[in-house]
Amino acid sequence: MMNARKLKVGEKKMIKRLFIVSLLLIAILAIAGCSEKNNLVGLWRGDGYEDYGSMEFTSDGQWFSHFGIGKYQMLDDGTIEITVPEGKEVLSNVNITKTTFTFQSWWDELLTFTREKGYSNLKSDILGTWIGEVYGDSITFMFDKNGNFSMGDEYGGESGNFTVLSDNTILINLEDDEVIYIYVMDLSNNQFTLSVWQENLEDLIFIRER
Repeated sequence: MMNARKLKVGEKKMIKRLFIVSLLLIAILAIAGCSEKNNLVGLWRGDGYEDYGSMEFTSDGQWFSHFGIGKYQMLDDGTIEITVPEGKEVLSNVNITKTTFTFQSWWDELLTFTREKGYSNLKSDILGTWIGEVYGDSITFMFDKNGNFSMGDEYGGESGNFTVLSDNTILINLEDDEVIYIYVMDLSNNQFTLSVWQENLEDLIFIRER
């Protein structure tokens, strides 16, 4: 009876193979899911949609946009759920490549975004004093190695501290408790372009002061 209850050697090998194949399939699906999220991470600019501005997805699940700030998660390869204080929104029919990101918006329009370059050394590369022009007024930004930030124009100035949140986004906390999120692009040794998350401003160019 004992021998009759035992599986044959061949059957045991077959079950073992099926178990290994199942584990491999699970691993492949997990890797594919991680790959989709990795492809999504970064700053994206709306193509031809001035009102939609840009949005950024970080590796730790944060979402930044002039529409708001929140968290995101990939429900599957074609669906992204974004959670903001006002509630949840879903981006459907998501398609991600290395350079483009398309999705069906919550107002049922197909949108296309193009990837902007990220800067892995942003925390050190942004340090220094930068001068630019905003609405005709000259303005100066200063970032130092201790995380201090200051800005000023002919009417006065403000100061506070800054934190680099990702390869593109910087959080600025001013002394009056005002919080500003800016994103940086086209950064070089001599100049950088920035925009402000909370406002749909045109891109502003700042030149490094020597």
